[in-house]
Amino acid sequence: MKRMKFFVAIFAVLMAIVACEPIDPNQGGNNTTTTEYGKGTEAEPYSVAGVVKTATGDAWVKGYIVGFMQSGDANYPVFSAETDSMSTNILLADSIGDEENYIAVQLPKGAVRDGLNLVDNKGNLNQEVLLYGTISNYFGAIGIKGVTYAKLGDLEFGNKPADGSDVIFSQSFKQSFGDFIEYSVSGDEKWYIDTKYEYAMITGYVSDTKENHANEDWLISPEISLEGVTEAKMNIEHVLRYASKPAEDATVWISEDYTTGDPTSATWTQLETKFVNASDWTLEVSKDIDLMPYVGKTVRIALKYIATDTKAGTWEVKTINVLRGQAELGEDEPEEPTEGEAGSETKPYTVAEAMSNQNTKAWVEGYVVGFVAGLNMSSLVYGVEADSVYLTNIVIADETGEPANVLPVQLPAGIIRTGLNLHDNPSNLGKKVKLYGSLEKYFGQAGLKSVTIAYLDGVLVEEKPLDTDGKILAESLLTQASFDKFTSYSVKGTEVWTFDAKYGAKMSGYSDNSSHENEDWFITPALNLEGKTEVKIKFDHARGPKGSINVGLTEGWYKVLVSNDYTEGDPTASTWTELEGVNHGTEAWGYVSSGEIVLPSSALKANTRIAFKYLCTDAESATWEIKNLEIW
Repeated sequence: MKRMKFFVAIFAVLMAIVACEPIDPNQGGNNTTTTEYGKGTEAEPYSVAGVVKTATGDAWVKGYIVGFMQSGDANYPVFSAETDSMSTNILLADSIGDEENYIAVQLPKGAVRDGLNLVDNKGNLNQEVLLYGTISNYFGAIGIKGVTYAKLGDLEFGNKPADGSDVIFSQSFKQSFGDFIEYSVSGDEKWYIDTKYEYAMITGYVSDTKENHANEDWLISPEISLEGVTEAKMNIEHVLRYASKPAEDATVWISEDYTTGDPTSATWTQLETKFVNASDWTLEVSKDIDLMPYVGKTVRIALKYIATDTKAGTWEVKTINVLRGQAELGEDEPEEPTEGEAGSETKPYTVAEAMSNQNTKAWVEGYVVGFVAGLNMSSLVYGVEADSVYLTNIVIADETGEPANVLPVQLPAGIIRTGLNLHDNPSNLGKKVKLYGSLEKYFGQAGLKSVTIAYLDGVLVEEKPLDTDGKILAESLLTQASFDKFTSYSVKGTEVWTFDAKYGAKMSGYSDNSSHENEDWFITPALNLEGKTEVKIKFDHARGPKGSINVGLTEGWYKVLVSNDYTEGDPTASTWTELEGVNHGTEAWGYVSSGEIVLPSSALKANTRIAFKYLCTDAESATWEIKNLEIW
């Protein structure tokens, strides 16, 4: 396969000569790039060639999606939307079919990845996309990282950057604190700037000693004037992981009387936030934080971090933005209609009613009549196409056939997409569905997005339940409740087992474009097998990506073990016996059954636990996914 040719030489020269001043694409300034390269603004975005020439900064970029970068033992470009394509990046070029001059674009977890990746959206191949992100080093050459917004046809993903006129105050922590004050109330650790990854960071965890240290640390803004402002809100681009109590350990405060020094000597009011621990290190823009009570005043805003000697999270913050406008409180609004009202579960909207009642959450009922095979409603297809690759939407109407009034429905990744898409379920055509989601614009017209509950001909669309009859343990691992019954323990490394509604329990030592040495355990609850004469276990599992499918297989990096003396904490302090005969797949991301594995008779005791042990090194790693565990 053709190896990547990424303008590496050009990149090295440009990095040495380009001025270090950050680019502000919304302000224009003295940017004199030609029309061919663009200017990095929304109106005149950079071309791929313009990105290579510019070499640094936040900017708007436009190009065609021509493939993805396969990562593993060796990184190489793939100019198609193969079945085992990567979901974490795409390749962008200035013209379709250009396999020489392209850049890689990192897709952060969330709406941007969901909308652009070629695993779930194979129809995106060769489509033009407009996006906003950071020109940076990616896969060893010039690329785009930290994409916060993308537009593909009439579809929009992520948070569109505020127009310059909406910004009251903004601070990036890429290279410095700016005018922010860093103050440590207690503990030896403090806020610092990571210039390599370009964010402010605080943690009470010391990796060298693997110790947690109690800390209270503040990062305090300069004075911010909200005088003459009628509406105000703020957000932060950040990621929080491993906090014991996220709502208490990472908080945002505001003060009208702080001047300098110890913040505990001033009066502070905590602002309402809903921060949670993230499953990976992808930075995301927070939901709006309301500043309406402080319009007309001069304030300071602070980030407050707390850690204890038993648990210390890590908080990384890239930007803080104070903006004009009223905070959109997201999940709190809109609310579901009251039971019995139009739009409720017992009285769902018709398609016609749904089209007239947008910008609310509601139930809708209609017939599946087709799907959209492109980027706008002009690509509407009535019926089913055997060779269609479009899995992400269906179209419903108040009658079957080819009615004029239709409602496009976005199918989120997971159980609902699996159960409703017409590519895998052509027999769904003409069936009645009842859906709960957000009525909002989709494909440029009235639509339904973020569906969380679906009925097909009166039957709930859900993962096929495990047969629990006679089972000692039967867990799909495809719900948070199922995953939470298990113990996840990291012996080495910062990556951990995580929950995924589509793939189950998931572990990988690969992050930030490189492998990291890890040892991580995923352990069942205690099982009482006393008195049993024979007990078996089986589960479905997969590994990937393609380039790493055999990494560590012969070295025993994916083991299943049993113990009778483990209770809690570090599993290496207990006695474990490896279960032999586990069947491993040979195709990337291809789920296979482990086969029926018989537990040794010596393990059939009152306190029995099964564990999945994952290993990798700094040199190479793979991803291991497990679901549908049964013990009987």
